[in-house]
Amino acid sequence: MKEVKKRGRGEVGGRRWKIVSLIVSLLLCVCAAVAVVQGSLECVERVIPSAPAPNSVFEVTLKIKGELPLVVGIVEEIPEGFSFEGTDYEYYEVSGQKIAFAAINVSEIRYKVRAPSSGEGTFMGNWIDMLGDKEGDIAATTVIVGGGGAGAIGAEITPTPTPAPTVAAVTKASRVIPFLEAGKEVGMAFKDLDVSMITVKSNKNVSNMKVIIERMERPADIPEPLGIPYTYFEIKLEGEGIESAEIGGRIEFKVDKSWISDNNIDETTVTLSRYDEKEEKWNALPTYKVGEDDTAVYFEAETPLFAIFAITGERKAEVAATPTPTPATTLMPTIPTQSPTAQTTPTQSPTTPSPKPSGCKASFVFISLIVLLLLRKRRGERNK
Repeated sequence: MKEVKKRGRGEVGGRRWKIVSLIVSLLLCVCAAVAVVQGSLECVERVIPSAPAPNSVFEVTLKIKGELPLVVGIVEEIPEGFSFEGTDYEYYEVSGQKIAFAAINVSEIRYKVRAPSSGEGTFMGNWIDMLGDKEGDIAATTVIVGGGGAGAIGAEITPTPTPAPTVAAVTKASRVIPFLEAGKEVGMAFKDLDVSMITVKSNKNVSNMKVIIERMERPADIPEPLGIPYTYFEIKLEGEGIESAEIGGRIEFKVDKSWISDNNIDETTVTLSRYDEKEEKWNALPTYKVGEDDTAVYFEAETPLFAIFAITGERKAEVAATPTPTPATTLMPTIPTQSPTAQTTPTQSPTTPSPKPSGCKASFVFISLIVLLLLRKRRGERNK
């Protein structure tokens, strides 16, 4: 089992300034007007395939959640054996296995990584909210090249003797988390299941927690969910302190492209729903697509607790809206109908080109304030 080392206060301070040194140069290159108004960063989440193919290039997505304006420094550390393959995002810097991003008013950053021929690795990261004056960690994510279980977390798998072509090859699996710290996320990868990863988070400490997932048929006493069902499964939690804890998380699952094609399913309607036993109804969960490969499309959904789940989709014919081209044609003539009587001479506002330089100056002043604030804080930490 891999040990995640606790960082001491001095070590955290050193890490903070290493991160700052990596991103300050990036921030100084950004010449865009940023209002000096405090935003609110909630968290940074990482979306990543749980079992990339050997030697394949896969995509990692960082989701930045919060209210604008946001100026966030993010440092991702990719595991040994994996290599950074590039990004379309403009402001970044690479130092060994670390990639620093200067995220200004963006909600998402994507970058690509090449997997080794075999093995596993844990992606780690942290962030600094420059406006909110706070920092935090991105939940560690372990990936296993080619699948094969959850690595450091104990695994128990029950194979299916004769699986159907569009049904996962495993019916039941479990993972054991020795200790789940309150407020921290732990991700578990699964192979040959419809669910490829489960991430759990608790409001209280839980010891020896066992996460059990099992594919199932819909019980007779549970109504059918809306849409066409792809599969049903149940996730159970066992462990010390489970009863008094609130445990939720995220579920990454996959849907065969053959099922989508054969049933004429609109990919955008694929939804994960959780059955509420008290209200005796299905509740649709926030579900979004995170990737795809040659055979399947991958989705992720957030759930406040774990129970019985259903993956469903709707046919394209049921969700397709009737086209209404007439409004578009009526709007088209409005563009050239500006008569010559509309004088353009009073609108010669470009004679005052101050907005662009002022925006650029504002960004440099803003960045200078950030640097001064950080330097002042550093001196204060030294004097303590």
